[in-house]
Amino acid sequence: MQVLTLGPEGTFSHEATKRLFPKKKIAFGNTIDEVFYRLADKETLAAVVPLENTLSGFVEETITNLMKYDFSITGKTSLKISYHLAGTGNPEEAKILYAHPHAYKQCRRTLRKLCPAIKVIETSSNAHSALQLQAHQDPAIFALVSPFSLTHYSLSSVSEHVEDDPDNTTYFYAIGKAPAMKTENDASAFLIFSEPLITLEKQMATLCQEKKAPLLHLKNLLLQEGHTPLYFVEIKGHMEDKNLREIFEALREKFLIKHLGSYPL
Repeated sequence: MQVLTLGPEGTFSHEATKRLFPKKKIAFGNTIDEVFYRLADKETLAAVVPLENTLSGFVEETITNLMKYDFSITGKTSLKISYHLAGTGNPEEAKILYAHPHAYKQCRRTLRKLCPAIKVIETSSNAHSALQLQAHQDPAIFALVSPFSLTHYSLSSVSEHVEDDPDNTTYFYAIGKAPAMKTENDASAFLIFSEPLITLEKQMATLCQEKKAPLLHLKNLLLQEGHTPLYFVEIKGHMEDKNLREIFEALREKFLIKHLGSYPL
């Protein structure tokens, strides 16, 4: 049985998948939509997708698919996002930089100092940036890659930690066809469909305090597709717990809510 994630090999998603499923065969999809679609295949056990970045926010494609499918979140991990400037030449003489646009945006100030005259060519992933550098073998060409990609493709680094903000983390979630078993340390995730409301936020805080279920995460977002306003909620505990079920039922009386899954922390 295989686990699906975003490809090609060497992406942050690949790294997160190896952490969550260290002994499973890993297969790759080109998009998050494809990963969710292929999760229904018989040979696929689970999928791993990014859900939120501390700087750029939620991944809309992931949220949209969690709304669309009845799969369950079964696990979670986080990766500290860091980048290397990979290449073999002098960065001050660099002519071309292969970089994913989000990665470049997170490293722009530092790269302007290292490579003042460089031309940026956008790629679809950090792994694709690594592959482009590997294919060219030109000292004037560089790539912006993750530490995992650097090692995976045996590239040389001319500068590490080129990200502008060191406090950058992406949260990845495992998605399965069946709910995860209850453990001693679980969390449960929900989507609440509502405009941003101070009353909802106060109600959530009060409910969780009354039911002795710590509120781990509560954040509103607006999906561009359909202009859908909603909240992502994460609460300590498993849906099999009496207090979690009571919180869910209380919220369901007033809001449209979807339980996304309960999983070990």
